[in-house]
Amino acid sequence: MSIARLSWLGVASSVAITCAFFACSDSASTPADAGTVAPNCPSAGDGGASGDAAVSDAGAVRGNKLMIVGGALADNSPIWQRTIEEGGGVANLRFLVVTAAITASAGNFSYYQDLLHRVYGVSLDHIQQARIGDIDDPNTKFEDESTNKENGDADAEVAKVRDWATVVWFAGGDQAHIMSTFTHPDGTDRKVTTAIREKLAAGKLLVAGTSAGAAIMSDPMIGEGDPYKSFVYPPVYAKYYPTVEPDGGFNPENAVLLNKGLGFLSSKYHVLVDTHWFQRARFPRTIRALDFASGASALDPKMKVGLGVGENSAILVDLESGVAEVVGDVDASMVGVVNVNEAVTSGNTSPYAASKVRVGFIGARDRFALPADGNVNGTFLPEATKHRYLPCNKNLGLPPLTGDMFVPGAFVDLLKNLLDGEPDGTLCHADGLGYRLAPGATAVGGAPFAVKGFFFRFTTDDKTKEFYSSDWGWEVENVLMQVGSGTGTIAPPF
Repeated sequence: MSIARLSWLGVASSVAITCAFFACSDSASTPADAGTVAPNCPSAGDGGASGDAAVSDAGAVRGNKLMIVGGALADNSPIWQRTIEEGGGVANLRFLVVTAAITASAGNFSYYQDLLHRVYGVSLDHIQQARIGDIDDPNTKFEDESTNKENGDADAEVAKVRDWATVVWFAGGDQAHIMSTFTHPDGTDRKVTTAIREKLAAGKLLVAGTSAGAAIMSDPMIGEGDPYKSFVYPPVYAKYYPTVEPDGGFNPENAVLLNKGLGFLSSKYHVLVDTHWFQRARFPRTIRALDFASGASALDPKMKVGLGVGENSAILVDLESGVAEVVGDVDASMVGVVNVNEAVTSGNTSPYAASKVRVGFIGARDRFALPADGNVNGTFLPEATKHRYLPCNKNLGLPPLTGDMFVPGAFVDLLKNLLDGEPDGTLCHADGLGYRLAPGATAVGGAPFAVKGFFFRFTTDDKTKEFYSSDWGWEVENVLMQVGSGTGTIAPPF
């Protein structure tokens, strides 16, 4: 590998790329930290069913909660067990599936029927489909499901929620189709959406969603955004994303696109939700979306914290206490936390640059007290058996550069490198690069090739903490992230 010496943000590093980066000035206005006093909430080890508990037959619905799933949910996940318990147990569960987001709605509903009945013993009579949608399923020859577009105001569908359901489950697909069928063209709720809100607030309903069905928990919500292009192009806001795109696409650059969501979560706690987070390297779009929503667009000035839910992972939010718990298998479940309260950024200009963005992640059984008045950052509540460790292992040397931050798993790998890294004076850091080929460049054989992209530096300070247990893994809090853009060359092998 061809190695060049580089000075970036005042710190020398050995990397395989030469870059001309620009960074934000720390003299820019930075919001004051409103404190880190936690609201009244349970400690990490108090109360609640564990994420891997057996399914219970007893009990009423534990309502006024949200189960937010990051997508790609396994059939045997503890998330299903917990959903059934929160919905009243196997005998009392009444599971209403919303398939509005997906084209193959009949097959999607059959999947949930089979899973809940065959694996978890739920009676087929206790599983129903909301007949609401604006997409025709090509696999059903004698029905046009697109004629169900207005059923969000139908008395029969309202009754399913009001009089029957203990869980409303929004399946994945395209969140634009959920919005077009659960709200009117002017943005107001349809009757079934109002019924969901009322029953949720009354503590008689669990609202759950996976992938697109999780994205709608925020308002604004993220509609699109490629990791690299999220930093290259300015964000876009369109209150209603068209469900039928014109030629060329509505957002051809695939920049961060924000749309109106249903906001079951953010209407009270001003938190942004993103999904498939680690597997699709979505941390750039979450950062950019938070900055845009709370800043240039003023869509929600209080929306400064985001939760990036990984695949086969979920976060159970108690809307009464404001505490969210990670649910799922210890080997898979992970939720990223992004905080831009202190961030100094380039705002709505591109390419993007930022400093003082705080990031971290929480795992199964960890909890997080959501931001609220007097606690704008929220509070990490690690699982009770986890022990605190000091970041940076002096014996392992400077961590290697992470080669491409826009590939699956790179975010977590870099943070783990940081935790094992060697302090450089008072600074512990780990670096990463996210890039694409420069215009006209090709990567052939072992020849150097030109790239354009972004350089990331992750550092620690007195707010950075890490916790670990052999049973429940890592929890990482408040790592500082900086990012700047540049061009350069890379010389294989890597």
